Amino acid sequence: DVCSSDLALGRSRSLSEGQVRAITFGSLWGTWMGYGVMEVLDWGEGDACPDISGSCYESDRDGADVFKALVVGGLAGTFTVAFLSRKPIPSGVATAANFGALWGTWFGVAGGVLLDAEGDKLLTSTLMGGNAGLISTAMLAPGWDISRDRARLISIAGVIGGLAGAGIFLMVQPDDEKVAIGIPLAGSIVGLAARG
Repeated sequence: DVCSSDLALGRSRSLSEGQVRAITFGSLWGTWMGYGVMEVLDWGEGDACPDISGSCYESDRDGADVFKALVVGGLAGTFTVAFLSRKPIPSGVATAANFGALWGTWFGVAGGVLLDAEGDKLLTSTLMGGNAGLISTAMLAPGWDISRDRARLISIAGVIGGLAGAGIFLMVQPDDEKVAIGIPLAGSIVGLAARG
């Protein structure tokens, strides 16, 4: 029956803590990617012409389209990471990769603002930065022999640096948007480098 087959599958592949963390994060990351790709490519949006007068307007996507994008993205992320993580993953490597994706997202946002990106271009730079952070950290972290606690400390130092930069921004209150995001960005980079 179904229950016995599920138990047999569970016994046939006992997952390490790192694998579980990676697969869980993959589902969340895939959901975010599904939403982001939908927004950038304008899936589900179009022109609506409700009458014969010829007046049209841009129609928004409905909730079903958003739900589909989230579900498809989440499933794609789950199965992709499950396939890639067939061998045990150290918990520190999984944690470092998770934080790498989040820091890459922040750098993508900040970089987009510094390059005057707006709308879909800013979202695209955010998605690209996050994926670059995830992939590069996942590839490099196994050679670092990093523990989960160490990965957390490095990330916390980056957050503290970013908050310190935000505090400097509040004191200085520059009018330039680039300076406003550049100060916390520099603070977070210094924080990450100091503990890295």
